[in-house]
Amino acid sequence: MEGGEGRSTVLVFGLRIGLDADSDRGLADLRSVVPPGARQTRRSGRDISYALRKGSTKSGPDSGETASYVDGRILDRSPDYQAVVQSVHRHVQLFVAEHAPRRVFIHAGVVAWKGQAVVIPGRTHFGKSTLVAALLRAGATYYSDEFAVVDSEGRIHPYPQLIGLRDRNGRSKGFDATEFSAKVGRKPLMARLILVTRHRDGARWQPQKISRGEGLLALLANTVSARRDAVRALGALSKLVAHATVLKSSRGEADALVAHLVSSGHLRAWRS
Repeated sequence: MEGGEGRSTVLVFGLRIGLDADSDRGLADLRSVVPPGARQTRRSGRDISYALRKGSTKSGPDSGETASYVDGRILDRSPDYQAVVQSVHRHVQLFVAEHAPRRVFIHAGVVAWKGQAVVIPGRTHFGKSTLVAALLRAGATYYSDEFAVVDSEGRIHPYPQLIGLRDRNGRSKGFDATEFSAKVGRKPLMARLILVTRHRDGARWQPQKISRGEGLLALLANTVSARRDAVRALGALSKLVAHATVLKSSRGEADALVAHLVSSGHLRAWRS
């Protein structure tokens, strides 16, 4: 084994996540894919455990495959090491998003503009990461391109993982916010603007101002724990939308939308 077997437990959003690997590199890679803000803990017990191990066959110790496990059950197995690590990334993100005891997770991009949050709800392939990147280039502060993390008072907390942007072949690459000359947010914020939008080729940004109730439903449709704990989710979302403007429209290019938001005053008029 490369450097021996590794074992660690981290605490993230109130959950104890176990990490086990058969090499130092494997343990480091598991630590790299847990949600932002994870820290080592000595608390006993684990809410869930992940393991990363090299494969073996009857003819030898190394089959050329790596396997990932969740609570002892196989999660993924492949000769593509990075793909197996990413299987843990996807699983642990969704587990934390659904089970975090004091936070509500919404699939959304989030940036701060002059001290207040812009929230862009949407699933993968809606174009939220591209829009987040365009807002960062225009001077916004980075909070998340994956989840809006909301507390019981409706405040949005940072979730600053790498920004996943796709190339023309559909392959995703992670970018640090500093690559857009952007700062990363640290304190929780209230939402000021919610953009219910998705990218469509050739579409024009023609926004309708919709009610906060409709905005809440758009957020709820993207809330990971909506079925598991609807009462808590609705309580947090009701406070999130309480003072926000909600705009809805399909959009074309992200930079054009950001320019429109600035020129129309939806961003420019805010004060820190």
